Amino acid sequence: MTDIIVASAGPVGLTLAIDLGLRGVRCLLIERNRTTAPYPKMDRSNARTMEFCCRIGIVDRVRAPGYLPEIPMNVYCRTWLSNPPIAVLK
Repeated sequence: MTDIIVASAGPVGLTLAIDLGLRGVRCLLIERNRTTAPYPKMDRSNARTMEFCCRIGIVDRVRAPGYLPEIPMNVYCRTWLSNPPIAVLK
């Protein structure tokens, strides 16, 4: 028995299946391909994506193969490029 069927084991489908499982929702993850793709399905993660990764406990594994920790990937909110930032999301 399952509550939800998640179609596709790409980044979105896998994240959804993990999140549902952590919430106690039984789901079945189905994927049409037998193996992984020869190329990555995602090459960047924005701040919102990293919030999800943090919540489901995989943020360290997602960050590990990426940029070194001393290279900031901050998001700057500005009204104009020459103005100082209104906010900085680290």
